Amino acid sequence: MNRGSVDARPKAVVLGASHWHAPLYRSGLSRRFRVGSVQDADLAVARRFASSLDSPVTSSVDDALHDDEIDVAFVFSPHHQMLAVARKLIERRIPFVIEKPAGVGLGELGQLEEEARLAAVPATVALVQRGAPIDTWLRQAGDIVYERMAFIAGPAARYRQNGNPWMLDPALSGGGSLMSLGPHFVDMTIRHLGHPVEVLRRQSAALHGEAVDDHATLVLRTGTGREAIVEVGYAFPDSPLKRYCS
Repeated sequence: MNRGSVDARPKAVVLGASHWHAPLYRSGLSRRFRVGSVQDADLAVARRFASSLDSPVTSSVDDALHDDEIDVAFVFSPHHQMLAVARKLIERRIPFVIEKPAGVGLGELGQLEEEARLAAVPATVALVQRGAPIDTWLRQAGDIVYERMAFIAGPAARYRQNGNPWMLDPALSGGGSLMSLGPHFVDMTIRHLGHPVEVLRRQSAALHGEAVDDHATLVLRTGTGREAIVEVGYAFPDSPLKRYCS
Protein backbone atom coordinates (compact mmCIF):
# COMPACT_ATOMS: atom_id res chain seq x y z
CA MET A 1 0.00 0.00 0.00
CA ASN A 2 1.31 3.44 -0.90
CA ARG A 3 2.24 5.79 1.92
CA GLY A 4 -0.67 8.03 2.78
CA SER A 5 -3.29 5.87 1.07
CA VAL A 6 -6.38 4.76 2.96
CA ASP A 7 -6.73 1.06 3.76
CA ALA A 8 -10.33 0.31 2.81
CA ARG A 9 -10.23 -3.36 3.79
CA PRO A 10 -12.71 -4.42 6.50
CA LYS A 11 -11.37 -4.66 10.04
CA ALA A 12 -11.22 -8.06 11.75
CA VAL A 13 -10.30 -9.34 15.18
CA VAL A 14 -8.91 -12.79 15.96
CA LEU A 15 -10.07 -14.38 19.22
CA GLY A 16 -8.14 -17.45 20.39
CA ALA A 17 -4.90 -17.55 18.39
CA SER A 18 -3.75 -20.78 20.11
CA HIS A 19 -6.23 -22.87 18.14
CA TRP A 20 -4.50 -25.26 15.73
CA HIS A 21 -6.62 -23.97 12.84
CA ALA A 22 -5.83 -20.29 13.40
CA PRO A 23 -2.56 -20.33 11.38
CA LEU A 24 -4.51 -21.62 8.36
CA TYR A 25 -6.38 -18.30 8.30
CA ARG A 26 -3.38 -15.98 8.62
CA SER A 27 -2.53 -15.64 4.93
CA GLY A 28 -6.13 -14.86 4.02
CA LEU A 29 -6.45 -12.43 6.89
CA SER A 30 -3.36 -10.53 5.80
CA ARG A 31 -4.69 -10.22 2.23
CA ARG A 32 -8.33 -9.39 2.89
CA PHE A 33 -8.52 -7.63 6.27
CA ARG A 34 -7.00 -5.09 8.57
CA VAL A 35 -6.52 -7.10 11.74
CA GLY A 36 -7.29 -4.71 14.57
CA SER A 37 -6.38 -7.08 17.40
CA VAL A 38 -5.23 -10.62 18.11
CA GLN A 39 -6.38 -12.17 21.39
CA ASP A 40 -5.23 -15.21 23.28
CA ALA A 41 -4.86 -16.13 26.94
CA ASP A 42 -1.21 -16.87 26.12
CA LEU A 43 0.25 -13.54 25.01
CA ALA A 44 3.35 -15.19 23.54
CA VAL A 45 1.13 -17.14 21.14
CA ALA A 46 -0.84 -14.00 20.28
CA ARG A 47 2.40 -12.14 19.52
CA ARG A 48 3.68 -14.90 17.24
CA PHE A 49 0.39 -14.96 15.35
CA ALA A 50 0.24 -11.17 15.04
CA SER A 51 3.88 -10.66 14.06
CA SER A 52 3.22 -10.82 10.30
CA LEU A 53 -0.03 -8.85 10.60
CA ASP A 54 1.37 -5.80 12.42
CA SER A 55 -1.51 -6.06 14.89
CA PRO A 56 -1.74 -5.30 18.62
CA VAL A 57 -2.31 -8.23 20.98
CA THR A 58 -4.23 -8.77 24.18
CA SER A 59 -5.17 -11.58 26.55
CA SER A 60 -8.67 -10.12 27.07
CA VAL A 61 -11.63 -10.68 24.77
CA ASP A 62 -13.25 -7.48 26.04
CA ASP A 63 -10.12 -5.47 25.25
CA ALA A 64 -9.97 -6.97 21.76
CA LEU A 65 -13.56 -5.85 21.17
CA HIS A 66 -13.04 -2.32 22.51
CA ASP A 67 -13.30 -0.82 19.04
CA ASP A 68 -16.38 0.59 17.34
CA GLU A 69 -15.08 -0.19 13.83
CA ILE A 70 -14.85 -4.00 13.92
CA ASP A 71 -16.47 -5.54 10.83
CA VAL A 72 -16.02 -9.24 11.63
CA ALA A 73 -14.57 -11.51 14.31
CA PHE A 74 -12.89 -14.88 13.84
CA VAL A 75 -13.55 -17.03 16.92
CA PHE A 76 -11.10 -19.82 17.76
CA SER A 77 -11.71 -19.83 21.52
CA PRO A 78 -11.74 -23.07 23.55
CA HIS A 79 -15.09 -24.80 23.11
CA HIS A 80 -16.29 -24.14 26.67
CA GLN A 81 -15.78 -20.39 26.12
CA MET A 82 -17.38 -20.13 22.68
CA LEU A 83 -20.94 -19.38 23.75
CA ALA A 84 -19.84 -16.59 26.12
CA VAL A 85 -17.56 -15.09 23.45
CA ALA A 86 -20.28 -15.30 20.80
CA ARG A 87 -22.71 -13.54 23.14
CA LYS A 88 -20.29 -10.62 23.48
CA LEU A 89 -20.23 -10.37 19.68
CA ILE A 90 -24.00 -10.63 19.37
CA GLU A 91 -24.42 -7.91 22.01
CA ARG A 92 -22.10 -5.65 20.00
CA ARG A 93 -23.75 -6.62 16.68
CA ILE A 94 -20.42 -7.90 15.28
CA PRO A 95 -20.72 -10.61 12.57
CA PHE A 96 -18.51 -13.60 13.26
CA VAL A 97 -16.97 -16.78 11.89
CA ILE A 98 -16.74 -19.42 14.61
CA GLU A 99 -14.88 -22.71 14.57
CA LYS A 100 -17.00 -25.81 14.93
CA PRO A 101 -18.44 -27.12 17.20
CA ALA A 102 -19.28 -23.62 18.55
CA GLY A 103 -19.77 -24.95 22.09
CA VAL A 104 -19.57 -28.08 24.21
CA GLY A 105 -22.82 -29.60 23.05
CA LEU A 106 -25.93 -29.27 20.96
CA GLY A 107 -27.66 -27.25 23.66
CA GLU A 108 -25.06 -24.49 23.52
CA LEU A 109 -25.02 -24.53 19.73
CA GLY A 110 -28.79 -24.16 19.71
CA GLN A 111 -28.62 -21.20 22.09
CA LEU A 112 -25.97 -19.50 19.97
CA GLU A 113 -27.95 -20.03 16.77
CA GLU A 114 -31.17 -18.71 18.27
CA GLU A 115 -29.58 -15.64 19.85
CA ALA A 116 -27.68 -14.71 16.69
CA ARG A 117 -30.82 -15.18 14.59
CA LEU A 118 -33.03 -13.11 16.87
CA ALA A 119 -30.43 -10.33 16.94
CA ALA A 120 -29.94 -10.56 13.14
CA VAL A 121 -26.17 -10.93 13.60
CA PRO A 122 -24.56 -12.89 10.74
CA ALA A 123 -22.74 -15.98 12.03
CA THR A 124 -21.15 -18.85 10.15
CA VAL A 125 -18.95 -21.92 10.59
CA ALA A 126 -16.10 -22.79 8.27
CA LEU A 127 -17.28 -26.19 7.03
CA VAL A 128 -14.29 -26.48 4.73
CA GLN A 129 -15.24 -29.82 3.15
CA ARG A 130 -18.03 -28.09 1.23
CA GLY A 131 -16.82 -27.86 -2.35
CA ALA A 132 -13.48 -29.45 -1.41
CA PRO A 133 -11.99 -32.34 -3.44
CA ILE A 134 -13.85 -35.07 -1.51
CA ASP A 135 -17.18 -33.33 -2.01
CA THR A 136 -16.44 -32.68 -5.69
CA TRP A 137 -15.42 -36.28 -6.39
CA LEU A 138 -18.46 -37.73 -4.66
CA ARG A 139 -20.82 -35.45 -6.56
CA GLN A 140 -19.31 -36.65 -9.86
CA ALA A 141 -20.85 -40.05 -9.10
CA GLY A 142 -24.30 -38.55 -9.68
CA ASP A 143 -27.22 -39.20 -7.37
CA ILE A 144 -25.75 -40.59 -4.16
CA VAL A 145 -27.61 -43.37 -2.36
CA TYR A 146 -24.83 -44.89 -0.22
CA GLU A 147 -21.54 -43.35 0.83
CA ARG A 148 -18.73 -44.06 3.26
CA MET A 149 -16.21 -41.53 4.52
CA ALA A 150 -13.19 -42.03 6.78
CA PHE A 151 -11.00 -39.27 8.22
CA ILE A 152 -8.32 -40.42 10.66
CA ALA A 153 -6.10 -37.72 12.13
CA GLY A 154 -2.99 -37.95 14.27
CA PRO A 155 -2.83 -39.06 17.93
CA ALA A 156 -4.71 -37.18 20.61
CA ALA A 157 -1.46 -36.18 22.34
CA ARG A 158 -0.86 -33.61 19.62
CA TYR A 159 -3.29 -31.30 21.42
CA ARG A 160 -0.92 -31.17 24.39
CA GLN A 161 1.94 -30.41 22.04
CA ASN A 162 0.18 -27.65 20.08
CA GLY A 163 -1.01 -25.70 23.11
CA ASN A 164 -4.60 -26.98 23.30
CA PRO A 165 -4.62 -29.51 26.18
CA TRP A 166 -8.24 -28.57 26.99
CA MET A 167 -9.25 -30.66 23.95
CA LEU A 168 -8.58 -33.79 26.03
CA ASP A 169 -10.99 -32.75 28.80
CA PRO A 170 -14.57 -33.56 27.74
CA ALA A 171 -15.97 -30.91 30.09
CA LEU A 172 -14.02 -28.24 28.18
CA SER A 173 -14.08 -29.68 24.65
CA GLY A 174 -17.43 -31.46 24.59
CA GLY A 175 -15.83 -34.64 23.23
CA GLY A 176 -13.03 -36.08 21.18
CA SER A 177 -12.67 -37.20 17.59
CA LEU A 178 -16.40 -37.27 16.89
CA MET A 179 -16.89 -33.70 18.16
CA SER A 180 -13.76 -32.39 16.43
CA LEU A 181 -13.72 -34.21 13.10
CA GLY A 182 -17.25 -35.55 12.69
CA PRO A 183 -19.20 -32.32 11.94
CA HIS A 184 -17.59 -31.89 8.52
CA PHE A 185 -18.71 -35.32 7.34
CA VAL A 186 -22.14 -35.30 8.94
CA ASP A 187 -22.65 -32.01 7.11
CA MET A 188 -21.61 -33.65 3.83
CA THR A 189 -23.96 -36.57 4.45
CA ILE A 190 -26.90 -34.22 4.99
CA ARG A 191 -26.02 -32.28 1.84
CA HIS A 192 -25.65 -35.46 -0.25
CA LEU A 193 -28.37 -37.73 1.12
CA GLY A 194 -30.77 -35.61 3.18
CA HIS A 195 -31.44 -35.42 6.91
CA PRO A 196 -31.06 -38.74 8.75
CA VAL A 197 -33.93 -40.15 10.74
CA GLU A 198 -31.84 -42.93 12.27
CA VAL A 199 -28.32 -42.56 13.69
CA LEU A 200 -26.24 -45.41 15.10
CA ARG A 201 -23.18 -44.20 17.02
CA ARG A 202 -20.19 -46.11 18.36
CA GLN A 203 -17.27 -44.46 20.17
CA SER A 204 -14.10 -45.78 21.80
CA ALA A 205 -11.17 -44.41 23.79
CA ALA A 206 -9.26 -47.70 23.83
CA LEU A 207 -6.27 -46.68 21.68
CA HIS A 208 -4.86 -43.75 23.65
CA GLY A 209 -6.74 -44.13 26.95
CA GLU A 210 -7.70 -40.46 27.13
CA ALA A 211 -10.93 -39.15 28.62
CA VAL A 212 -12.20 -38.31 25.11
CA ASP A 213 -12.97 -40.73 22.28
CA ASP A 214 -10.18 -41.47 19.82
CA HIS A 215 -12.35 -43.39 17.34
CA ALA A 216 -15.98 -43.10 16.35
CA THR A 217 -18.30 -44.59 13.74
CA LEU A 218 -21.69 -43.25 12.70
CA VAL A 219 -24.28 -44.94 10.51
CA LEU A 220 -26.80 -42.39 9.26
CA ARG A 221 -29.95 -43.47 7.45
CA THR A 222 -32.55 -41.23 5.82
CA GLY A 223 -36.28 -41.80 5.58
CA THR A 224 -35.83 -42.95 1.98
CA GLY A 225 -33.28 -45.63 2.91
CA ARG A 226 -30.16 -43.74 1.82
CA GLU A 227 -27.26 -44.50 4.10
CA ALA A 228 -23.85 -43.12 5.05
CA ILE A 229 -21.07 -44.51 7.20
CA VAL A 230 -18.77 -41.93 8.78
CA GLU A 231 -15.57 -43.01 10.53
CA VAL A 232 -13.31 -40.53 12.33
CA GLY A 233 -10.49 -40.92 14.80
CA TYR A 234 -7.19 -39.93 16.33
CA ALA A 235 -5.64 -43.19 15.17
CA PHE A 236 -3.12 -42.08 12.53
CA PRO A 237 0.57 -42.30 13.52
CA ASP A 238 2.42 -39.20 14.69
CA SER A 239 3.66 -38.42 11.20
CA PRO A 240 4.29 -35.38 8.94
CA LEU A 241 1.60 -36.87 6.68
CA LYS A 242 -0.88 -35.89 9.44
CA ARG A 243 -3.92 -37.90 8.38
CA TYR A 244 -5.63 -40.65 6.39
CA CYS A 245 -8.70 -39.86 4.36
CA SER A 246 -10.89 -41.91 2.06
